[in-house]
Amino acid sequence: MTELPAPDSTELADRIRVRGLPEAMVTIATKGGAVIHPALRGQADAVNARGWSVARRHPHWVPLWSSGAMVTMVGPDGSLARWSVELSDESLRTYTDLADAVRNLLTDLWELDEDDTGADDRRSIAEALLPRDAVPGALTPIER
Repeated sequence: MTELPAPDSTELADRIRVRGLPEAMVTIATKGGAVIHPALRGQADAVNARGWSVARRHPHWVPLWSSGAMVTMVGPDGSLARWSVELSDESLRTYTDLADAVRNLLTDLWELDEDDTGADDRRSIAEALLPRDAVPGALTPIER
């Protein structure tokens, strides 16, 4: 069986917009999160070939960003899930909505603190990705 190619960035952008997600999600999926904020480099990269390998197995899901061996995708009901490229039969984590997934992403940045990502940086990222009323909740780190 021949593997289907990944859609071009226009098709991916259309699939994300149909899900009602903000334009920032289109930017991350097609150009990488570093375009939104430098601290997202490596944590929310453009969907790569490994991410597409998972998306092909779950055609009703749309990939939003890749992070190493992980891909975050949005489902037909608006929920999001994080999948491993090695264990792609089941998602590793599910999120009720975009704000929940962004909260997880911001918690990852807070825990890693690789680029000295401070509170102002996390707030800037949350404001770029979410509606104003969802920002405070996304800034509260998840207890793990």
